[in-house]
Amino acid sequence: GRQDASDVAQDVAVEVLRGLPALREPASLDAWVHRITVRRALRTLRTLSSTCSTPTCAAPNAPPPLSVTARV
Repeated sequence: GRQDASDVAQDVAVEVLRGLPALREPASLDAWVHRITVRRALRTLRTLSSTCSTPTCAAPNAPPPLSVTARV
């Protein structure tokens, strides 16, 4: 739900800030942040799906999920 999305955004921000000094090519910043975001979101989804037996157990009042294809 929204809290999970907020947690992912916060985790990504922390990881980006910690990794900025090691970024070799500033031109690749967008792709780098995108990759971090996708990995963190997928990790969160895997965690939720392993702890829930139904799609609505994590967010019982949420609307049905949209069909989205992530590009990695």
